[in-house]
Amino acid sequence: MQGWWGWCRLSSIVNDILSITDEILGLRDDLGAIKHHVFIITRTWSGVEIGDGTPNDSNVQILPTPYLVDYSHSLRIREGGKIKEGDIILKMVSKQSYPDENTINCKVNDKKTEKYYYINGFLYEVISITSDYVYWNVQIRKTSKQTVYLDIVNLAYALEDSGYFLTEDGNYIGLEE
Repeated sequence: MQGWWGWCRLSSIVNDILSITDEILGLRDDLGAIKHHVFIITRTWSGVEIGDGTPNDSNVQILPTPYLVDYSHSLRIREGGKIKEGDIILKMVSKQSYPDENTINCKVNDKKTEKYYYINGFLYEVISITSDYVYWNVQIRKTSKQTVYLDIVNLAYALEDSGYFLTEDGNYIGLEE
């Protein structure tokens, strides 16, 4: 009986911690210590399939902002491995905010819709996802498709609310810089 009761107490503690996961992961956002904002762009084409008709992009910022590991200039990357030069690993994407892996892996069943990650003016596609108990780690790679059809006004407002402004080249800079 004592073993069962101990398990129930441990389970209760774990559930209590899970309920505040976003607050813990969001501390960097609250402190303004985020260098790179991460968005998921959903591109919908007006035709019957991708590339047919007129595209329309919408974006959703990933919050709390995941920790970004950039392998663009890594000397440790060797050919033939899973991680290639230029890849990014998004660490600690909250499972509480994004419990469905299909949201994080950007897979869609609609023939006229595509999804990408958008960071610093570039589009990325998902290479792999690993799962932990409270968060996802997502490996992404720049896609050859780099045209973005965003509603720049809405993106600028979202970034401005976060203390950033959009430059003409599609990047954003902190107001403090």
